[in-house]
Amino acid sequence: TMVQLIPSTHGGHKLAEEGFLYYKHRVYKGTTTWLCTFSKDTDVLCKARVFTKEVGDKTTIIKRGDHAHAHLGDHGRVKAEVATVSAKAKAKANRENTCRV
Repeated sequence: TMVQLIPSTHGGHKLAEEGFLYYKHRVYKGTTTWLCTFSKDTDVLCKARVFTKEVGDKTTIIKRGDHAHAHLGDHGRVKAEVATVSAKAKAKANRENTCRV
């Protein structure tokens, strides 16, 4: 399974995989736990999570949590997240307002 680390707007990263987005929850003994971004959505309360390790320069999923996603994956949402981060980075580099990018 191909995973992609996307810079977040707050300086961290989100993990994208098969149309789902995760945020970093914690790192313990070299294993990173990622929670679905819908875990905080009161309408969905998705409990899906994945566990990753860094292998060389790649992030590899080593385990999936016990819960399946409570919603469908959305590749368009992942692309929109990438585009938003890219636009904000461009605006910051050029000191522009994001609505002008």
